[in-house]
Amino acid sequence: MYAKFFAAIGLGLIACLLAGCAGTPDPAKVAAQQHEGSAQIFAKQKEKGSLLLVRMVDSPFLGDVNCDGYITLRRMNAGKPDEEPPLSVGSAAAYRLQNPNKLSLGQLFSATAQRYERWFVPVAPGRYSITYASCRYGNTNIEAGGDQDGLFGRTFSYVRPFGGESTITIGQDQIVDAGYIRLAGTRSDPRVVGTVATPAERDLMKSVMPDVYSSITFTKFGL
Repeated sequence: MYAKFFAAIGLGLIACLLAGCAGTPDPAKVAAQQHEGSAQIFAKQKEKGSLLLVRMVDSPFLGDVNCDGYITLRRMNAGKPDEEPPLSVGSAAAYRLQNPNKLSLGQLFSATAQRYERWFVPVAPGRYSITYASCRYGNTNIEAGGDQDGLFGRTFSYVRPFGGESTITIGQDQIVDAGYIRLAGTRSDPRVVGTVATPAERDLMKSVMPDVYSSITFTKFGL
């Protein structure tokens, strides 16, 4: 009897979550929020011409985890990073979708167009390379590369592109989803492994910002 009682509570909670516990959402209100968030993204794109979003993940023994951190990008000039001010890109949330090929209803709760607007970073068109990365989760803190401000300011002699898949080309007027990057190697000799956003994560983006979705270029960092 107790087992049936607890099972009924569990099913009730799931039903409550899926229904929003206060009735189904107002479609007009949802559409207005999506439109507002999408308008903010397009407005942000005009700042430098294009937008970039990337997610950092790490792969410890128990599977992939999201990184709270950022990467430093420098524009490449004749195969080398130039000395112009670098671009800092914070890691967007990587929704750890149970099935990478299929989106479930429950995963729509935490994603909004407004959140994606925060993660898209204005960037001028050009070719860029990662020169520094910081990844934090739990008690783990990973740093790679030497392109950061030190005690005596930034020392450019230590600035060099990461190995592996660390470069990306941003075109004019593009809204770029660069998928996921993972760090490998060591701090002094870091490498990057890039992968594209999963079909389920793309479906999530399409569901919460349909106005923007058709303008997004899905790609990844490469060689």
